[in-house]
Amino acid sequence: MEDAGPDTRQFWYEIEHCQHEIRRGPGQAMRWGVWETPACDGLVARGHDDLLMSAALVAILDKQQWPRMGEGGVVEWGDVLEEIDGGDW
Repeated sequence: MEDAGPDTRQFWYEIEHCQHEIRRGPGQAMRWGVWETPACDGLVARGHDDLLMSAALVAILDKQQWPRMGEGGVVEWGDVLEEIDGGDW
């Protein structure tokens, strides 16, 4: 589901303006990103690909096998601010 938030708008801008290049020579290395002069028009930050790169890294991490370190649990605890909120000010 898409929202109209500034981070969402920025992310989709970066996706739409992503370019790639496959270099000649051994290995045919590929580079990619948003290659435009940095500028801000009040809606998006042009020339940035931070959110795009973050999404790519998360996709790689999502495929990793992570060792299980133990069982998780939940510690039941009251609201630590309840005493402060109920105090005399």
